[in-house]
Amino acid sequence: MIKYVPFVFILLSLSAFSQEKLTRYYNSTWSPTSKDSAVYYTEFIKQDTLYSCFSYWAKTKKLNCKSVYADTLFREPRGLLVRYYENGQVEDSSYYYENGELRETYHYYPSGKLWARYSFDKSTGNETSEGFDYQGKKIKDFIYMKEAEFPGGKDAWIDFLSQNLKTNVPLKNKAPLGSYHVIISFVVTANGKVTDVKPETNFGYGMEDEAMRVIKKSPRWQALILLGKTQDAYRKQPITFVVTDK
Repeated sequence: MIKYVPFVFILLSLSAFSQEKLTRYYNSTWSPTSKDSAVYYTEFIKQDTLYSCFSYWAKTKKLNCKSVYADTLFREPRGLLVRYYENGQVEDSSYYYENGELRETYHYYPSGKLWARYSFDKSTGNETSEGFDYQGKKIKDFIYMKEAEFPGGKDAWIDFLSQNLKTNVPLKNKAPLGSYHVIISFVVTANGKVTDVKPETNFGYGMEDEAMRVIKKSPRWQALILLGKTQDAYRKQPITFVVTDK
């Protein structure tokens, strides 16, 4: 319990003396959305280079998470992060290094019993994890988390996109000269299938359609494993089209 005290003090200090407060709204996958359709919302309170963040369920306004980030995109966590079930019980408690890497985390069942723990020693690169069933018995060959992965890894995924993408599509559709950074979101389901492919940009000239066409052709991935179970993974893929007069 001692390690929580400094974090609480920081949150109180930021709340008392902050001069900048930002509220953003999110859907069920934590993508930005409107206030009316929000499942969650987060209040960012800034002081110096850090943001104290309080996230809530939009309908009940119950606390979902409290954390500190160096940005407002949830990419650079710092220090302690605590998430809660809607019943108020701690869901997980995690601590991050100054560079945003996860140092250690504890995940709990809704009853409060320990479900899993994971730690990473960045000085050695060693990872350790263990999981427990509801009765407290250790789960054999437990995997805390393994990211969803394209067959062959990241390099194979890039090769797949490069080999299948028709880069001359915007030129054929007479797009103005320039560089276009298209972003496509998609889901890798628990059985490894790529689905729910959607554009997050709208440059047009066939670029988003071409990027989605290629991603939809993807073979099955190795699914995300989280807390010992395969789960859906949400991904965003940037693809750059360049139109020149040469």
